Amino acid sequence: MQWKGMIKEGSVCEQIAASIDFYPTLAKLINIDLKEERIIDGVDITNLLLGKKNRIPRKEFFYMDQNRGLKAIRSENWKLFLGEKPILYNLKDDIGERQNVAEKHTEIVKQLTQRSKDFEESLNKNKRRSGLIPIEQ
Repeated sequence: MQWKGMIKEGSVCEQIAASIDFYPTLAKLINIDLKEERIIDGVDITNLLLGKKNRIPRKEFFYMDQNRGLKAIRSENWKLFLGEKPILYNLKDDIGERQNVAEKHTEIVKQLTQRSKDFEESLNKNKRRSGLIPIEQ
């Protein structure tokens, strides 16, 4: 990412962030308050952009598949692909996701599987109609 005078050239950020985080981040940067009653999937990553690493905006990230729903969860250095036979990667040691360590870390698999179930339950509880939402004037 480039932002002359704001983001140090050549800087590296190892925190979890995604394109869904741009909406709340840009809203903050241009001083627009987002309605609290509306659930926004993204989080404000302004501090990450500006190199203020003391604040971690998100500890986990959920990977969705349009046809199959929740596909995987990432929590800090762990990434779990859900399914009949879960696949777990330690991204700190294996960024290329080549070595499944699920059998060595069964407790992590249990925790992330439960967190995934909680997330799906929250999604179902807070479903919104798809399509355009009228702008209030």
